[in-house]
Amino acid sequence: MGYIKTDNTYPTHCMKPYVLLALLLFMAANTFAQQGQLTGQVIDSQTRQPLPGANIIATNERDSLDKRFTTTDTEGQFVLKGVRDASYRLAVSFLGYQKASQSVRATGRQQQLPPIAMEAQSEKLGDVTVTGTTPAATLRGDTTEYNANAYKMNPDANVEDLVKKMPGVTVENGTVKAQGEDVKKVLVDGKPFFGDDPSVALKNLPAEIIERVQIFDQQSEQSQLTGFNDGQTSKTMNIVTRPDRRNGRFGNMMAGYGTDDRYIGAANLNQFNGNQRLSAVLMSNNINRQNFGTQDFLGAMGGTSNFGSRGGRGGGGGGSQSGITTIHSMGLNYSNEFENKLKLSGSYFYNITNTENAQTSSTEFILNPDSSRIEENQNSSEVDNHNHRINVRAEWDIDSMNTLIIVPSLNFQDNTSLSGNAETQGFRIGGIDELRNRSTYRSDAETSGYNLNNRITYRHKFTKKGRTLSADVNTSLSRREPLSSSLSDITYLTTGLTRLTDRRTITTNDGLTLTTNLAYSEPLGEKSMLQLNLGNSTTHNEAFRQTNDLDDPTHQYLQIDSLSNKYKNRFITNKAGLTYRFKTKKVNLSAGVELQNANLSGDQTYPQAAQTDKQFTNLLPNAYANIRLTDMQRITINYNTSTAPPSITQLQNVSEYSSNLTRVTKGNPDLEPQYRHNITSRLMHVNKETRSNFFVLFGGSILQNSIGNATIYLDTIQIVTPVNKGTGYTLRSMANYGRPNNAIKCNINLSGGYNYGRTPGFVNGNANTATTNAFSLGGVVSSNISDKIDFTLSSNATYNVVHNTVSSQTNNEYYSQTSSFRFNWMFWKNFTLQNDVANTLYRGLSSSFNQKITVVNLGIGKKMFKNNAGELRVTAYDLFNNNTSISRTITGNQITDQQSTTLNRYVMATFTYTLRNFKRGEMPENPGRDGGRFRPEGMPPGGRGGMGPMGPPPGM
Repeated sequence: MGYIKTDNTYPTHCMKPYVLLALLLFMAANTFAQQGQLTGQVIDSQTRQPLPGANIIATNERDSLDKRFTTTDTEGQFVLKGVRDASYRLAVSFLGYQKASQSVRATGRQQQLPPIAMEAQSEKLGDVTVTGTTPAATLRGDTTEYNANAYKMNPDANVEDLVKKMPGVTVENGTVKAQGEDVKKVLVDGKPFFGDDPSVALKNLPAEIIERVQIFDQQSEQSQLTGFNDGQTSKTMNIVTRPDRRNGRFGNMMAGYGTDDRYIGAANLNQFNGNQRLSAVLMSNNINRQNFGTQDFLGAMGGTSNFGSRGGRGGGGGGSQSGITTIHSMGLNYSNEFENKLKLSGSYFYNITNTENAQTSSTEFILNPDSSRIEENQNSSEVDNHNHRINVRAEWDIDSMNTLIIVPSLNFQDNTSLSGNAETQGFRIGGIDELRNRSTYRSDAETSGYNLNNRITYRHKFTKKGRTLSADVNTSLSRREPLSSSLSDITYLTTGLTRLTDRRTITTNDGLTLTTNLAYSEPLGEKSMLQLNLGNSTTHNEAFRQTNDLDDPTHQYLQIDSLSNKYKNRFITNKAGLTYRFKTKKVNLSAGVELQNANLSGDQTYPQAAQTDKQFTNLLPNAYANIRLTDMQRITINYNTSTAPPSITQLQNVSEYSSNLTRVTKGNPDLEPQYRHNITSRLMHVNKETRSNFFVLFGGSILQNSIGNATIYLDTIQIVTPVNKGTGYTLRSMANYGRPNNAIKCNINLSGGYNYGRTPGFVNGNANTATTNAFSLGGVVSSNISDKIDFTLSSNATYNVVHNTVSSQTNNEYYSQTSSFRFNWMFWKNFTLQNDVANTLYRGLSSSFNQKITVVNLGIGKKMFKNNAGELRVTAYDLFNNNTSISRTITGNQITDQQSTTLNRYVMATFTYTLRNFKRGEMPENPGRDGGRFRPEGMPPGGRGGMGPMGPPPGM
């Protein structure tokens, strides 16, 4: 396996000796290159007074990737280190002043520049001086940028509190959504922060250190380097810190204890020293509070029976997460930039969770218009989970022509679970219920597993501007080792017979994927380029399962051949493609196509020999357009296609029984890969005069050969098999409008949307089409009064219509609305009042689910010590003891109602101490976006859609 070793000089990555020697030679050449520094001062052109905190960017006029960034100290002085013997363009910006720029010839030695004078950006009308107000949002390329200064926050607010006030951004149940899509990554100053987990940065960084928040679609490493969009994007949020908060220590510590032995202890500490940054987070509590994402629960697990969804879906849930969880977690994050142009970041996160839960559920399986199968279930469970997560990213600008990026990650998980169930099964015929059997069972499971990934990207620029060659190698290794045992006792009420089963199952699933891609770009002129790419991907999976039942006569566990197997499969793709790109200052267009040949083969050696070998050839077109209508109005359209093979579990021809022996899942070796078309279009408009912004999203997908379940009922037994069920369609749209209201000193955001889904499937052997129509409307009013009074009022309503062509009993129309009010007030002698109210309303479900749930949290505290660094607070959670966790799920032939354990009323006293110790002075050198803004690592200057080596980004 690959690893990275660092000694503050260079990275080494398990490579062959001649490759390592080449890298050392590159490094030596870079180390001994002649470098110097530029010093100077930024002043006001009228008063000649120094301007502290001004941003300076020096860009090599012959090599746009060679940038130097710094900020003036309290005397307006600045130092730009590491400049080479070349001509640089200095760009200087400062809030309230016109931008200044000039060319400087650097000699590679220390130079003192003349003072840089800046003109004030104000305009006098008689005796009135009109100055600019901070815009809430702006557009840079296809990046939407929100200014944190436009949102006044409580001093204790974190980044999550801040982004909730921004138009088009929501945070629900730990999931961050921006512009209608899930945010997959959160960066801090363009660098990873605890891997790709959005939760850690939002929950642990204070809002007061944030200057702006950028939202964009981050492309793959190779696309960022070449400038060609390959369709592999992820919605990303980049948190840009204030220049005067990039040197110092900050964080907070909390301890609390309450009724019912509820407790919490938490700390987050950060040491920022320019580019060198170290962060630590700690937490221990039994109140369901976590500072990490669900990837730590699911990263190394994955079910052994993933057969996909079964049709149209609808329903809702209320209250907080189900179960009561005790959490212990800790994490470390480090990042730095070294003088040899090595950027290194890495993180380690470890958590332990214990979740206890009790659930009751009722499920109705529709068989035909007159009959259905009924299951009533009571379940209690306890799950212990241990997770280690390691992420590293090393980016090395070997020289101005060569870049190497290495990104390894490891996720290891150990999970144990214990559950007990009591269940009854029967039929409902003509409205009359008839019980058929009653069962109890207990199951224990231990599962360990890991995911190891490593990506290496190399990019070379030729002397001819725009000509590049890049190579990308991605490896992935995974293992799952579930070991389970179950005891079941089933009584068949119609015959009086009983069946006792003592079963043990050992499973091993191994996966290995190697993906390579080579891309070559050639300029066709000043405005166009051509890219040729070649790629190969090989995925190899092996599955082994041994199922043993206790034999009563011999008291030995005997292997059950029909439930055991040994299976291998391989999916190989080879593709070649050509993409054309055209770019001007206002238009960025690309279009291309790939020819892909795929081979899907399977080899089963036990319990009987069977082989599968299939060939598929597909054309995969793609297109991208970014059109600048005005400086503050843009349209982007992205279209791409892809294929996805069935999983090894879906392919292997082996049966698996549920613990109560009433559900049998069986693979299908005849499955074919899915083929997906995706299109997304966005319109973004910002009005600087009114400080309003408008955003529209419209997109959809077509999924051919979609894989889903076909379910057949034989008495009380379900037989579930994955099949290619046809073509499914989805359509999604949303619009958001936001602007400040100066009369009431608030920001107002209005949003609405419509989603449509059409999913084919099978219900008891009959073809069924499930359609879902969902209409949504929401609004947010957030205060902008002062940092003493902070409130947010929000409400979101959704109306759903679910229709199935075969099982009309599952047709449903229901309405849900979630409203909340969050209020923080600092009043007389630094007392604080905090109030959170959340209301959830359901209508159109069954009588027991038409509920109105209101949860109220109320706290009062007192700030103390210098700068109000300490606070003692007493808070009552769920003041009226109303918290409830309910859900309803509707599929093509199934309706499930479920209610779970929740954390109810408790009172807790907490003490919080806040650390803030920042120093002013020389700011760090850092390659940045225009105006001193950080760019995410690997992204060409100008953001996504930048031309890279061919020219400046849009809007420059």
